[in-house]
Amino acid sequence: MAEKRISLKDIAEVCGVSRNTVSLALRNSTRLKAETRERIQEVAREMGYAADPELGKLMTRLRERNKKDIHSEVAYVHTCGLVDDRPPHWQYLEPAAAYLETQGYRVRSYYLDEERGGLSEEELARILLARGVEGVLVGPMRPRLNRIQLPWEQFSAVAWGRALDYPVLPQVDGDAYLAMKTCFLKLQERGCRRIGAIVPSLYDSLIGTAYRSAFMGQSSLLPPEQRVEILDINRPDFRELSRVEVEDWLQRYQVDGIIAMNGDYENLKRLGFRMPEAFQFACCHLRLATQECPGMLSTDDQVGVTAAEQLLFAIQHGIRGSRPSRSLTLISGSWWDGQQ
Repeated sequence: MAEKRISLKDIAEVCGVSRNTVSLALRNSTRLKAETRERIQEVAREMGYAADPELGKLMTRLRERNKKDIHSEVAYVHTCGLVDDRPPHWQYLEPAAAYLETQGYRVRSYYLDEERGGLSEEELARILLARGVEGVLVGPMRPRLNRIQLPWEQFSAVAWGRALDYPVLPQVDGDAYLAMKTCFLKLQERGCRRIGAIVPSLYDSLIGTAYRSAFMGQSSLLPPEQRVEILDINRPDFRELSRVEVEDWLQRYQVDGIIAMNGDYENLKRLGFRMPEAFQFACCHLRLATQECPGMLSTDDQVGVTAAEQLLFAIQHGIRGSRPSRSLTLISGSWWDGQQ
């Protein structure tokens, strides 16, 4: 029986990314962060992936044939500063930009925050109109900067995240509610009976309290003696958890399972907690399926491409300006069992 050839799809499923992201990583594309490229390449090596040279030649010819000349610009508008010399939310932006480039659009980033050295709304409007920009991708907004006054009747636009108050645009985001619910159910399958959650309340408020709503909904199905109060983290100064506050919470509710973010898993390890010995852990937002903790894999690349597809549709069909009602497209992640 012939040995099965490892495909890009196989690697993508293990890494929890799209086939396009795997393809970029294996071609050592600088569109991806170096850490992402290296992890995907490592997984490919471990799985025994071998490129088909004839297929590679064919795909090169197809890419050259299908590549479109850049004929217009799409603006990425954000209100957050650079992160490690990258635009914020690059996990959305880079796959979106790669897709739009295949359609003849180059993405340019614009920082909108006059008080912190960025552009004013008036300056941004003049630049976009002068450059003939047709489409705008709006990044996740900070709470005080979630209303953007531009001549929106001139632009097709789509937003990432759910914090934007004005204009009313189609929004694309990961399904945080399903992520929390799935983590809760998976911990129950692993025998946990007193499940708690560490919730970043400031962020949760920007997504309609999706994490809190899902957790409280699942908790309400338990007997009262098994319900655990959320460890509500409100960290405007980005402080980390302290061992004292975690131990007090664990002992008060006899917690045997915790749902939290990826960063909280690392923080708990630094505080000396051993998992799964002390308690089971599930992460609501894992970056890659090479991590040791179980949880829901990120859908950032799919969120990025989906928003780009919606924007391209709006541009091609002349749909401009603020919409009469808001629509939200939620992209579901997939479960990763971890490497514990």
